[in-house]
Amino acid sequence: MKCTAVKKNKQPCQEKAVYGVLCSRHARQIAGTPSGFQSRRVRRIHLPNITDEELLHAIQCYKIDKGEHHLRTSSALSYRVDVIELLLMGEKTAHEIVTHLDSISNYSITSSKVGQLMRTMMNEGTVVRRQANTSGVWGSIYALKTSQHERDP
Repeated sequence: MKCTAVKKNKQPCQEKAVYGVLCSRHARQIAGTPSGFQSRRVRRIHLPNITDEELLHAIQCYKIDKGEHHLRTSSALSYRVDVIELLLMGEKTAHEIVTHLDSISNYSITSSKVGQLMRTMMNEGTVVRRQANTSGVWGSIYALKTSQHERDP
């Protein structure tokens, strides 16, 4: 059976359907697209002939086969899950977070990009920051926000 998706050039996809009615490329595309505008756009352009049930089945089959897919772009904000997983191991300095994200990213993750991510996560209440002197240098230390942080002044 052939994939029922439509390619960029408006031609039907000629690949073999591996995940329900979708080939591996189109299943990855829709499974990795965040919900909202982009997801609706991909469905409207590339998947007009596919029902919701077929689409959910294809996404579920893809995730079972490949595991949970995290979309990672050059924006540090797409690494939010990785920062949370890192902070689950304990407090980390800003430098440690930058080094970790730079090691797992295909893009250049600068300290200013990570600072933007950490400010966003602090504003939403996911992480807390404190200033500390480590090895004679002042810097920020980040941790996941817990109920203990809400009781402290």
